[in-house]
Amino acid sequence: MAPWGGLGDGWEWIKKHHGIGSADRWIAVGARYGEYLEAVPYRNERLMLVGNPNWQRYWLESVYARLWTKAGTDGIGVDGVFADIVSHPEDWADLDAQPHPVFAAMDEGSFVHPWGRPDRFNFRTEEQWLLQVRTMRSLKHVRALMNVHGNVRSQAQDMTRMDATDADGNRAWDVFWYALTSFLQGYDDVRQNAYLNFTVWGYQPLLLVQGVRPALSTPRPGARRDATGGRGARPRLSAGVRRRLGGDQPDRRRFAGSDGAGGQGTDPDA
Repeated sequence: MAPWGGLGDGWEWIKKHHGIGSADRWIAVGARYGEYLEAVPYRNERLMLVGNPNWQRYWLESVYARLWTKAGTDGIGVDGVFADIVSHPEDWADLDAQPHPVFAAMDEGSFVHPWGRPDRFNFRTEEQWLLQVRTMRSLKHVRALMNVHGNVRSQAQDMTRMDATDADGNRAWDVFWYALTSFLQGYDDVRQNAYLNFTVWGYQPLLLVQGVRPALSTPRPGARRDATGGRGARPRLSAGVRRRLGGDQPDRRRFAGSDGAGGQGTDPDA
């Protein structure tokens, strides 16, 4: 339960009616001090008693009402899971091999992420980047929802926010082009094995940009399969994208963070 989530009647209501001293307590408390417990990675998230059937019912009904009833849909056909490629790559292979696999699985921290240093984009290491790209490529049934998000020094709520930079001076547009070209390394526009989301506006506000299409990954006429056994020609980018990147293929070292990402630009086909 996170206060920012706005679940049901909200945190204050739950604390008042089902908190400490309530005959039907839903919120977990510590064994030593008897205070409410919070998650270590996210201090604003509280731990709940998941075994309480009343809390289970309230959570299910509240989530359904928030995500589906208010959205004008009954939720039929919704089929997806949340999975982390870097921490549990084997889970993706298991999902893809199921007799009736889910439609999609989301990787929240694709290529860059804000965790640990929330005032900047944190670039994945070379090994993590390769793992994400190769996992995308390997999927035969499940679609990968590659979610890229971070924070910049701007409060603008329109596209001008993309011109802002993070604490390291990385401009949102440049990080987007880096994320897009990374995504295209693993995208197959025949199988349509993945989708890309990029936002600097937080989780919920989204601006749809027309004109950035998967067709960017289609090899140009005359492209040849490489001799190293890779799956095919590298994605060739439009002139406008090349001008932004300074070449036909992005140099990841231009965007390298202090965690060592970038390296020598390892070929994901290698």
